Amino acid sequence: MEKAYLDVCIAQCPECKTYYAEASWYAIELECDLQCNKCGKSFSPKKFSTDRVMVEFEVSEEGKVKKVRVA
Repeated sequence: MEKAYLDVCIAQCPECKTYYAEASWYAIELECDLQCNKCGKSFSPKKFSTDRVMVEFEVSEEGKVKKVRVA
């Protein structure tokens, strides 16, 4: 089995407190705003980040995800 990784940012909408998971390169590095699908407020996931984790995907020879875990 092969492995693939994704750096993930967890952010919380400051208005309604809904959590979002977004690729860290998009949320932190590019500092792109997100729009909450619950309340409609746009916010900076970098400013309202609550966690950042590396997610590990175990991938089959056919390229299909078999397992996911926080690395």
